[in-house]
Amino acid sequence: MEDINPSVHELCRQILSDAQAEAEKALERARRVADDRIKNARLDVEKYRDDLLKKAAEKSKTARRKILSSVSLESKKIRLKEKGSLIEGAMKLVREKLFAFAGSEAFSGYLKNLIVEGVLALKGEAFVIETSRTHSAIVNDSTLKELEQHISKAHGLVVRLELSKEELKDTGVKVYTKDGRMLFDNSLKAIFKRHQDDLRLFLHNKLFE
Repeated sequence: MEDINPSVHELCRQILSDAQAEAEKALERARRVADDRIKNARLDVEKYRDDLLKKAAEKSKTARRKILSSVSLESKKIRLKEKGSLIEGAMKLVREKLFAFAGSEAFSGYLKNLIVEGVLALKGEAFVIETSRTHSAIVNDSTLKELEQHISKAHGLVVRLELSKEELKDTGVKVYTKDGRMLFDNSLKAIFKRHQDDLRLFLHNKLFE
């Protein structure tokens, strides 16, 4: 069985790596658009600044400093807005690639990793696995027996896994304790939501480092 590596950051790195050409083209287009907008905005701000400074030529230095500070702040706001738009565009791209990954052959191993991650995160000996019918070829009684053995060998835990009678209306899995009191949601929507802030930081560093 594959090594347990359910890190969404690692998955996103794999996705960006696998789609490097496409991703780089999309990001480069976004960078050019952002640069053009910032350049145009800077020209507008500079024109606005020059007009104000001309009008304020006879005013005190304090007034001039206030004007310059105001223009600088407005310029920073424009840059932050454009950076935000670029990051959101990259987030959308990663989300699309993440959900497209569910249709690949590699997703089988990742789905099993999600089950193991959920089991290890919860306390208990018996668990119920809820997933979509579209994953029935991947997650079935035979798979769960395999995962029980893997968890026993790799983590020294004796657990019992069974399929839920309920169908997950999403991609991924939900892991419940047998008594239903605890849940670890590893659906792709929940995973993406949990890691949104970290992903934004990751993408910010990748785009603006």
